[in-house]
Amino acid sequence: MRDYFETQRFILRRFSDGDEKALYELLSDEDVTRFLPMFCLKDINEAKQYLKIYQNQKGRYAICFKENGVPIGYIHVSDDESHDFGY
Repeated sequence: MRDYFETQRFILRRFSDGDEKALYELLSDEDVTRFLPMFCLKDINEAKQYLKIYQNQKGRYAICFKENGVPIGYIHVSDDESHDFGY
């Protein structure tokens, strides 16, 4: 599976070390997690745990603006019935 995709405005890349703050901002937002089978993250330590999972999971990508590379969302693509898209 590819590690990097690029569109005119966005980069989709694998999650990397240093993404925990952005991941926390996403997954602690009730609007983002409303339809996900999980609860909002409570603190940055939970974000660090999820980051490790996301780094090891195939098909999980950070959605970033090209200008700064900071994740503003994520997408999980798989060949089973589990698909996620949050921003």
